[in-house]
Amino acid sequence: MPLPRLRSYDDQLADYLRGRLDIPLDSTGLDARNVADIAVVAAAACEEFTAATHLLDLLAAIPPPTGNPDFWQALGKASDTPHLIPANIGPRVLRALEGDPAGLAHQVLSAFGEITASHRAAAAKVVGGALADTADLAGFDHTYIGTLWLTDLEQTAWRVLLAARTRPESFQAARLTFRAGWKDA
Repeated sequence: MPLPRLRSYDDQLADYLRGRLDIPLDSTGLDARNVADIAVVAAAACEEFTAATHLLDLLAAIPPPTGNPDFWQALGKASDTPHLIPANIGPRVLRALEGDPAGLAHQVLSAFGEITASHRAAAAKVVGGALADTADLAGFDHTYIGTLWLTDLEQTAWRVLLAARTRPESFQAARLTFRAGWKDA
């Protein structure tokens, strides 16, 4: 049975903007103010949306818990953190898929905040092995590609949380505060 087709990025962005601005997708009454609002929200939300999408894409590159529970058990043991166990991260993945990525990003950063260097290396080997099996990366050392994936996951989670600070509803206030902080410097 073929996998269901994921929605396109433009469909996801349209839903995101609709939720932020409460504009129906089939609205024909757009005036200059609505268009300006859409442009501001899109510009301010772009980093958060892009980072959240990338965070989910990284997780999609490894086996899902239902497809390979042995991988997740090995990852949990190698990383020695409960933050990466499907029962703990799963609800946050589902919320991120619904447009709320901050919980997932926080969970990922919490995992990396407590993982030791030796556990990180062990987790990299587990992830790298899965990536080598599922992608065209068979020629690379498992620990190397796993380390790249873990680093990307950690940095992307950071970008999600940082971008969430500048959401459109607080963008203008944050910009004024920032300007005031530099005006008299």
